[in-house]
Amino acid sequence: MKNKVKDLHHDYKKVYTKITRNLSSRHISNTVFRDILDDVLALALDNQQRDIPAEEAFGDLEEFCNQISENAVKETMLEHILRLLYIFSGAIFIFFIMILLLSFIGLDDTTVISFTHYTFTFTVNDFCTALAVSAAILLANFAQGRTVFRFKEYSWIIYIIIYAVCYIGIMLWANTHYTGTITISFLALCIILCVLGAISIFYHILCRKQFKKYKGL
Repeated sequence: MKNKVKDLHHDYKKVYTKITRNLSSRHISNTVFRDILDDVLALALDNQQRDIPAEEAFGDLEEFCNQISENAVKETMLEHILRLLYIFSGAIFIFFIMILLLSFIGLDDTTVISFTHYTFTFTVNDFCTALAVSAAILLANFAQGRTVFRFKEYSWIIYIIIYAVCYIGIMLWANTHYTGTITISFLALCIILCVLGAISIFYHILCRKQFKKYKGL
């Protein structure tokens, strides 16, 4: 889909971006949301080839998005919770992979991997950094979705500001309250990674189940 978006002319790309931001705040099930964007993109490309102006092709964008939202499958509370856990689990997984790689190539001397005691030791600051990034992304996404209707042209500025404030705030709080290291066993690490994988699988299964309810635009 990314390659096709690049084929849109400036006016159609601008309209497509507005529709994407608008629908992203409608609490639509994730798989359904991506399918809707594919359909909107196909519609935009088709109208563009016919030399139909973007404003004429989509009309009033607010009304267009309202009609799509009415026919879409909404995100359930369980799906919403799993999506948040999925984002957190992804951040934690990337955190473990990054500090392992940095440790192996000698760029991180604060992480200790003991094959004698089968333990994995890292600093609290590194862990808080991973949590700060994921929490800031979640909070910024939430705020952006709530302000997109009133400040459409400034939604990304709002996102960046809130992300920076959340990240800096969490890191300052963590650095003043928590120091030292965390040590976990290889077994505990494997269990954590298995739980993260199970969350990911369950989330995608639920998204596919929700998608079956969708009847299209």
